[in-house]
Amino acid sequence: MRTRARVAGAGIVVRPARPRECAAIAELDTALFPYAGLSPRQVSYYRRRSPRLVLVAVVPGGATLGFVIASVHRRGPTPCLHIVSMGVARSTRRKGLGRRLLVSAIRRGGRAGARRVRLEVWTGNRAAIGLYRSLGFGITRRCPDYYEAGRDAFLMQKPRPPTDGV
Repeated sequence: MRTRARVAGAGIVVRPARPRECAAIAELDTALFPYAGLSPRQVSYYRRRSPRLVLVAVVPGGATLGFVIASVHRRGPTPCLHIVSMGVARSTRRKGLGRRLLVSAIRRGGRAGARRVRLEVWTGNRAAIGLYRSLGFGITRRCPDYYEAGRDAFLMQKPRPPTDGV
C-alpha cells in the first residue's frame, strides 16, 4: 500500500523514494552533514533494503526538500527502527516538514514490526534534539567521537512506536 501525506507547504508530498532520487538524497545529506554524509550508493543500499522506510519530501516534479532513511533491525529480542539519517533543506526548515517525515517513518517502522526507535544526533544540533524530545525520545548515552572531526553524538531512543500515531 502506497500512501501519500500532504505536509506543510503548498504541494509538498512525503512518499517512498524512487531509485532515481537516491543521488538527490545523498547530495542533500552531504550538504547538511558534511561530517557524516551518505553516498548515492549507500542511499541506494538502504532503499533496496527497506523501500518503504526511505522517504522523501518533494514538490511533485521538483526538488527534494527533505528525506528520512530508516531501517528495521531484528537483532536481539526487540526489533528496532534505526533512523540512519534525516534532513530538511535549510530553505524549508521550521515548517513542520522534519516532524512529518520522522512521524511517517516511525509509523511505517511500527507496521514493519519495530517496537522501539533509535537514532544518533550530533550533540550540538539543538533543533533536532528538541524535535526528537518532543516526539518522546530520550537521551540514552553520549557517544564520543561518533562523527568525523571529533564530534560527539547522543544516542536517543523511543519505546514502542505505534502503527497509527506517534
